[in-house]
Amino acid sequence: MNHTLGIYLLNTHQPDLKDQISVEIFSVVYSHELLHVLDETDILKNWLNQKLRADQTISRYLVQAQPYVYGKQAQPIDQVLREFHNHIQNTIETAAFNVWATESNRRKEQRDSPEEYKIVQERVNDLRSKYVYGR
Repeated sequence: MNHTLGIYLLNTHQPDLKDQISVEIFSVVYSHELLHVLDETDILKNWLNQKLRADQTISRYLVQAQPYVYGKQAQPIDQVLREFHNHIQNTIETAAFNVWATESNRRKEQRDSPEEYKIVQERVNDLRSKYVYGR
């Protein structure tokens, strides 16, 4: 199974390369954001395939290859095939998205919890203190 993970970076929060504290604070914040990327990569590489196989809809049609009855006798076959492909694709995509989204949101909530933000803020405060007080 091939996966593609897209990363979008905003240009609005760049460090001032002439200011070392700005670069170091940016690095701390950026490191936190890269943990989100690590979570998504882990979901795709190590977690999702197993969970999708356990999903009833996906397992039934893609793993077990159970027959699926669709359409009515009076419908032309090309209409049934077109509707079936759209229906099954939407069914599978929705099931896969819901499995992924649930785990992705769970991990995001953990990464962005007050406890995790406190760790990032403490690192930023330490950097500021180091530059203000020369520690």
